[in-house]
Amino acid sequence: MTPEAEQAMTTRRAPGGQLGIPGGEGRPDHVSWVSEALSREFADRLDGVTIERVAAEEIAAFDEARVRDFIPILAARRARRRLWAWALHQSSPVQGAHERGRGT
Repeated sequence: MTPEAEQAMTTRRAPGGQLGIPGGEGRPDHVSWVSEALSREFADRLDGVTIERVAAEEIAAFDEARVRDFIPILAARRARRRLWAWALHQSSPVQGAHERGRGT
């Protein structure tokens, strides 16, 4: 196998079609991507630490997933729902994935 073919097999596409999330090492990049996307949306309502913690919890909920390509998008949707619920109802957005179950 050529080095280029090997690189293509181990590099995944990030949300939005950008290359650069290495296969198997992408979790920190996923958390960053989800946190940054949600920070723009919730900047005037929530602090960055809360947003990043919720993003990390939602990424962690997919630790056992075999298909990893859509994890950032799915985690962002779940985190967005939690953050909006907190913003609207003033309840805590932070709770463990085991307390919520794995459904979306």
